[in-house]
Amino acid sequence: MATQHNHAKRSKSTSELSLDLHLTSSDPPDVDICALCNHTLNDGQKKTTVTNKGVAGLQKASRARGGSRPDFYTGQILHTRCRHDYCNQNSIRRDFNRKGEHWSAAKKTSLRSSTNKFDFANDCLLCGRCTRDLRKKGDVSFYQIRTSSCQANLELLCLQIGPGDKLAETVKGRIEYAQNLCAAGAVYHQQCNINFRTGKIFHWHIS
Repeated sequence: MATQHNHAKRSKSTSELSLDLHLTSSDPPDVDICALCNHTLNDGQKKTTVTNKGVAGLQKASRARGGSRPDFYTGQILHTRCRHDYCNQNSIRRDFNRKGEHWSAAKKTSLRSSTNKFDFANDCLLCGRCTRDLRKKGDVSFYQIRTSSCQANLELLCLQIGPGDKLAETVKGRIEYAQNLCAAGAVYHQQCNINFRTGKIFHWHIS
């Protein structure tokens, strides 16, 4: 009887030990380390605590950067400056360029050559169709690009879509050739703008 009791006691101890090891192996990352820079949070820099809304913003930035970061969670503590830089669109653009994830010089030259025939004031920046032909029908709305922020957003979207997408490559090549879309008087169809931003298939072939 005593032997069975001792055996049960040892089994319980072994089970508890296994449970403890299991819990230890799934512990969260070191909370004293900033997940963005991998440096200590106790270095005197300002810190911020991630909220539910903040998690969504960080995950969006992570997708824009290629999803290279671990999952973010509510209550996570990060350096304030690290978090700001990580979510900043200009910072995302710079990081893409540093990593060489922009188009090759040869491909840019090819795009620039084909863009020589492009009429920014009359051809839709996105689908390449001449807006004058559609203006006569009066059934397609189009707009002129008038702000630098609109150009910046389009550039960022092209980077997020990435190389290999024919439309993104074409649009990026046109932007690089024009340099200043506002000065070039660039125009676009509203439906093309919606399709490009939502990833829908274009009804018209890319010129």
